[in-house]
Amino acid sequence: MTWTKNRKSSRNAWLAALILSILPGLVWAQSNKKSAPPPPPQKAAPPPRPAAPPPRAAPPAARPAAPPARTNSVPAARTNTTPGGNTYGGNAANGNRANSTIPNRTNTPNTANGARTNVPNGRTNTPSTANGIRTNTPNGVKPNAPNSGSIKTNTPNSPNARTNPPNSAIGRNNPSAIKSNAAAVKSVPTRTVTTKTGSKLEYSGSHLSAVTTPRGTVGRVNAQGRVSSIHTANGTTIDRGPRGERRVVTERADHTRIVSYGRGGGYVQHPYIRNGHEYVRRTYVYGGRTYTHVYRTYYYGGVGYYHYVPAYYYAPGFYGWAYSPWGPSIAYGWGWGGAPWYGYYGYYFAPAPFYPSAAFWLTDYIIAANLQAAYENQQQTAAVAADNQGATAITPEMKQLIADEVQRQLAAERASAGGTPPPPPVSDGGEVPPPALDPQQTMFVVSANLDVPVGADSCSLTSGDLIERVEDAPGDDNAVAVKVLSSKPKDCQAGAQPRVQVADLQEMSNDFREKIDQGLGSLAENEGKNGLPKGPAGNPTAVAEAKSAPDLSAVNDLKAQQSEADQAEQDVQQSAGSGQGGGR
Repeated sequence: MTWTKNRKSSRNAWLAALILSILPGLVWAQSNKKSAPPPPPQKAAPPPRPAAPPPRAAPPAARPAAPPARTNSVPAARTNTTPGGNTYGGNAANGNRANSTIPNRTNTPNTANGARTNVPNGRTNTPSTANGIRTNTPNGVKPNAPNSGSIKTNTPNSPNARTNPPNSAIGRNNPSAIKSNAAAVKSVPTRTVTTKTGSKLEYSGSHLSAVTTPRGTVGRVNAQGRVSSIHTANGTTIDRGPRGERRVVTERADHTRIVSYGRGGGYVQHPYIRNGHEYVRRTYVYGGRTYTHVYRTYYYGGVGYYHYVPAYYYAPGFYGWAYSPWGPSIAYGWGWGGAPWYGYYGYYFAPAPFYPSAAFWLTDYIIAANLQAAYENQQQTAAVAADNQGATAITPEMKQLIADEVQRQLAAERASAGGTPPPPPVSDGGEVPPPALDPQQTMFVVSANLDVPVGADSCSLTSGDLIERVEDAPGDDNAVAVKVLSSKPKDCQAGAQPRVQVADLQEMSNDFREKIDQGLGSLAENEGKNGLPKGPAGNPTAVAEAKSAPDLSAVNDLKAQQSEADQAEQDVQQSAGSGQGGGR
């Protein structure tokens, strides 16, 4: 019993010792198990990482130099080939500047950097735009930036903004930062030199720009060094074309007007009153033949303009034949093959091979008559060899525009045939706008050489050039912008937009109607001949309003004017040569 008891006590002591020996380890393991994190759950494969965003632009103070100015992607000029269509173009021809990088841009929330914002119809930008935003405007006008004092705003001259003055509504919120196209022209220092003979020579930089003779005659010299216009002290103006064409205009104190073209002819104009209305009578002298035309005087903007009065109206049936299609197109032989003017301008004009109606036949008749006059003018003053460098020839699409205007004029004459023509439209101020400003008449055939301003220089328009009016209202200079569609060498280049006096445009409009009437007379005499279809008789009826006796002194007046113009040109050339190398 004692042994058994002792053995049992020894075993219990051994078990107690064993428990005491492993108890610390169990305690330590339990404590570590509580502090260890649970194993991570099984994760799905992460999505592909997005591309890193572009680095943010540095703040303005540390921004690198701005990239070169971008040009607005304005659509190129287009020509509508449908009847009555107009030719429009961007302002590139005006020298409008492309948009440049705009300084001091303000971030716009939620607008991506570098985005472009299209602004229709030339509207200005909102005050805040994102960094780097360039705003394209269809008319080539620079948008305003409220925090920039160096922005220049170009005046739009497209058909969408025809009546905008130089400082238009665009950018009025920041007028101190606005400059017109004209003001953007770099200033060139000028100086005046008085020669020993008393002549004054005006220089723009090193370029001789004007000459004043001791008699008071002033000659203007263009950038090519050619005397393009002369103004005498007694009211005579001489315009010289690039190939020697000369037009001389004299305004006398008694309101007599004398105009000559080259040495081949011209007209003398006198005003008169009939039935309480103002008229002018022109006595034309060409090739030894004398005839008269009458014009009714109307006023618009305080300026008098002359409206052509037809000498004859034809029978309504004849107008209907001329207005309507002829059926199958006809071929017509003009007989110009041996004419010097025709060969000279062969690069510029070619008659149509077929004519579907009188409107297209009259179109070629009008263009040919003007080119023939231009050739005779330059040959009488200075023989110039044919040169087609820089010319833009007349296209069928341009002829379509002229034919559309012929058609409109034929419809108006047909409505007036046999009765008194309807009164012209009257403006809100009680004045009568000249037909040259009629919104429906935008296409013109130049009928006399003109020296016209374009930008800081000038260029020449000569008979047979085609232009399109792109403004409806004249500016303070009584002129409107036109776009040159076709031109001969050394004339204003196609696409240029010079300013032409409304009075000169009205002369083109009158000449256009006169040549239509002359062409109708030729059609009436030759219908059924040389391939022309047979139509109703013309049966012309004289218009009483157009009757007037010729001026018997017209021939002598034109000769005296030519002599005076010769003397004025000689004086200017001598004065220009007296500067001895520019007055240096």
